[in-house]
Amino acid sequence: MDGSVVKTASAVIDGATRQWEVDVMFTKAGSATFNRYAARHYACYRKNVTNPPFCALQAIDLNGVVESAPAVEARAYDGAATISGSLTRPFSKAEATRAASLVRTASKAAPL
Repeated sequence: MDGSVVKTASAVIDGATRQWEVDVMFTKAGSATFNRYAARHYACYRKNVTNPPFCALQAIDLNGVVESAPAVEARAYDGAATISGSLTRPFSKAEATRAASLVRTASKAAPL
């Protein structure tokens, strides 16, 4: 096993909103690891769900440039999670594709 927490990450169109997002599927070990991580950050998110504080945001960066900063919006995830664009601007197809690639790469390079 390579230690990756992510099994797959793909850019997809949400059927309800018709906006691009990233669907992430965790490995079995990755799911347990991510749920421990989520449990710690969810309490911070609950402080202000309409404008989550920085402690609830998890940066996805490439070479020091933050590409996305999704909030942890649940205490636990059932083996999968979704990353969407911000409330003010949804992902473009290119941004969702790039974010999916970053999640796959970062998961192998720097797991949680």
